[in-house]
Amino acid sequence: MCDDPMNRPYLKNETCLPREGLGIGRGEKTALSSDEWEVTFNSVPDMISIHDRDFRIVKANKAFLDAFGMEAEWLIGKKCYEIIHGTDEPWLNCPHRQTLISKNPTVEEFFEPRLQKYLLVSVSPIRDHENEVIGSVHTAYDITERKRAEMALLASNRFLVLANSQIAMKPLLKEFIAELKKLTGCKGIGIRILDEAGNIPYEDYDGFSREFFELESPLSIHNDHCMCINVVTGTVDPQLPFFTKGGSFYMNGTTRFLANVPEETKGATRNACNQHGYESVALIPIRGGDRVLGLIHVADRAENKVPLELIEIIEGAAIQLGTAIQRVAIEEALERKTYDLGKRVKELNCLYAFSDLLERPGVSLSDVCQGLVDLIPQGLQYPGIACARLVLEGDVFDTPGFRETIWRQESPVLVHGQYEGSLEACYLEERPECDEGPFYNEELDLLKALSGRLGKTIERKRADESQRQSEDRYRSLFEDSSIALWEEDFSEIKIYFDLLKWAGVQDFRRYFEENPQEVVRYAGMVKILDVNHESLVLFGVHRKEEISANLPYYFLEESWVVFHEELIALAEGHIRFDREVPIRNMAGERMSVALRLSVVPGHEETLSRVLVSFIDITERKRAEEERERINDVLEQRVAERTIELVTANEQLAREIAERRQAAEKLKESDLALRISQRDLRKLTGKLLSAEEEERRRVARELHDDFTQRLAVLAIDAGILEQELAMKCEEVVPRVEGLKEQLVKLSADLHHLSRQLHPSIIDDLGLAKAIESECIHFSQQEGIDVQLVIRDVPEPVAKEIAVPLYRVVQEALRNVAKHAQAKTVHVFLLGEGDSLHVSVEDDGVGFEGKPIQRGKAGLGLVSMKERVRFIRGKFLIDTRPGKGTLVSVDAPLTARRV
Repeated sequence: MCDDPMNRPYLKNETCLPREGLGIGRGEKTALSSDEWEVTFNSVPDMISIHDRDFRIVKANKAFLDAFGMEAEWLIGKKCYEIIHGTDEPWLNCPHRQTLISKNPTVEEFFEPRLQKYLLVSVSPIRDHENEVIGSVHTAYDITERKRAEMALLASNRFLVLANSQIAMKPLLKEFIAELKKLTGCKGIGIRILDEAGNIPYEDYDGFSREFFELESPLSIHNDHCMCINVVTGTVDPQLPFFTKGGSFYMNGTTRFLANVPEETKGATRNACNQHGYESVALIPIRGGDRVLGLIHVADRAENKVPLELIEIIEGAAIQLGTAIQRVAIEEALERKTYDLGKRVKELNCLYAFSDLLERPGVSLSDVCQGLVDLIPQGLQYPGIACARLVLEGDVFDTPGFRETIWRQESPVLVHGQYEGSLEACYLEERPECDEGPFYNEELDLLKALSGRLGKTIERKRADESQRQSEDRYRSLFEDSSIALWEEDFSEIKIYFDLLKWAGVQDFRRYFEENPQEVVRYAGMVKILDVNHESLVLFGVHRKEEISANLPYYFLEESWVVFHEELIALAEGHIRFDREVPIRNMAGERMSVALRLSVVPGHEETLSRVLVSFIDITERKRAEEERERINDVLEQRVAERTIELVTANEQLAREIAERRQAAEKLKESDLALRISQRDLRKLTGKLLSAEEEERRRVARELHDDFTQRLAVLAIDAGILEQELAMKCEEVVPRVEGLKEQLVKLSADLHHLSRQLHPSIIDDLGLAKAIESECIHFSQQEGIDVQLVIRDVPEPVAKEIAVPLYRVVQEALRNVAKHAQAKTVHVFLLGEGDSLHVSVEDDGVGFEGKPIQRGKAGLGLVSMKERVRFIRGKFLIDTRPGKGTLVSVDAPLTARRV
């Protein structure tokens, strides 16, 4: 038995408390612990609360009160199920009820909506000195991360099964939507799929109103502007708080969010979800490989329904859905192709038969037209009642018994884009409706293909006729040209080129250099098909036969070099070649001619027709040689004068070089100085970061180790004090002194830990941290602090918050040491995309601005370096007797030096 709960705080999961200690509501005062026990009770990071048999809360530690945002004075005496769960009576699996019934410890795991956390609650009975259960101690552990990991794994398995079990698109999407509704608990779920035209309609949905569906389904990535478009097109910024690294968008309070958005920005998007009352909205991209196939739309009218952890689970499901969509789409497309292929056999047979007709030698255009209309009925689905007709330039070709009916399709015959007739197909009897009347789209395509082939055939026949006429004109121009023209056949050489390529020859220049005899052999393969009259004049002969007979005589030794280059150009695929070449005529006179080789169009693959022209440029070459001789004389004179100028300029160049070297050395010295300054700034930043990290580590050691150990010693000292009070009263004062020293040492260590690293910045943000520092300073130093905090966004980035906090802390420390001030004014103001922090005292001040003269103490230097490190502006304004102002303006976004 125990008479006081402090005699046995915890023994075998049970706690002894006096029955009168649970008399809330009967005017009886609760006295549960000493001051030391109270410190320990509130130091535990888990939520602890004590309840009596009537479900009233007797006591709760700081972690419990902070979690529910309540004050102890208001909470004590309230029914736990009313306060915690918001119900009129205990819930069915209430662990407190189970402990009262079983009189044994109870453990229960559940989700607490108010905290949005999963908790593991351990309930231990509290017994009085008669061993009766008069209440219980509740300890709640946060197991949210573990539960969410379990949920993610289960959801992933469920979605994986769904993705691999469906073989049709509609059932697949419906199954996914149903599973997503179970997972999220949200009212509206929709799946959008991106089509080839850039539209993202809802392929399936559940929970959206018809009005919302009809408004939102027609969205297009080309014409509309909303968050759905951003997610599908990938135009998201993961640095913004409402986007994830996976490219998803989520918002748990659209009205609150839009209230802070400028009107011009708000007007640029549709905001349809908010207009229809949806506060929680998430848009998760459905990915298939590197492409976004669509998105999952999750919406609910309540706030905080789509936390980041849930979005990450759905992102995994979306990847599985994207894979399943691609698989199902491929399977459905394959099934459609197989069905369509079966229906296309007749159309293909008709096309093949028409191609055979066109390939028959000597077939006339009239035979082609009549054969075409005879083939058409066999390509239609009802050949027994089908007929066809072709009207072409006034001529009519039709099948026997042709009759025009209302069940008719027509395709124009176009020749070079111009209408010249029409091809018609008719059914003589009514048949069931298909894509267009009784005709399938494929039958219409067949009619268009046949009319198109006919138009191309007419174009080809007319082109053949035009080519024959063109040949006649070409022969006339060839013969009457004022330029010497040869028509040659290189087809035999082309065959050898192809054989060499097949054998692996790629560098023909190297090949002919290594095999010079081949150049002479290839020259013998060239066939001269014809030469014109001007060629006879140029070479001084009377008959065309003399050109071929005396060919080796016309070309000199230097001419072989040109023929060598000509062969290389043709082997490499060139169809034109220009070069000057020396020749001689039958009279033995040396001449210079401009040779131009051109492959006749249509003969590029065979080189069977090559046109070669020769233009006499002998007189021009002689004039050029004379001009070159005169130029040589002039160049000699210029060279002599240049030597004189060079000598005069060398001295000037030396002087310029010496001055340039001096300037370069000056520039290098300046650059080295700048590099040193930059390196010094970087080193300073790293030292500040290292200092802050070491402060954090030491503070954590002090808080997590030493303060806990001192708390235990304080409790042990309290217990020892009570035991000694009964046995040895003279020792009590010494023990009390020991206990007071332990408590004071614990407080000092707590203060030192707080000075080293204020954990309040991590927990509550910059504003609360500065407010706490000012309160602590005022209490400790007895100096009045007037604090103004306005328009400060939260959270402020840690790399900005910590330097600003340190500036305020160091400024207040300087006030305490040197200022002899009575009042300090501290300002923390949000100004657009920056923060303003200032500390101003009414103390003695000092002379000048030492931080600008390089005479500042370590405190002022530290403040300046911290501000400079985040690209802020630092200012000290002081005069003797006028106080001191420390001012900082810093950007909200960290941009370190």
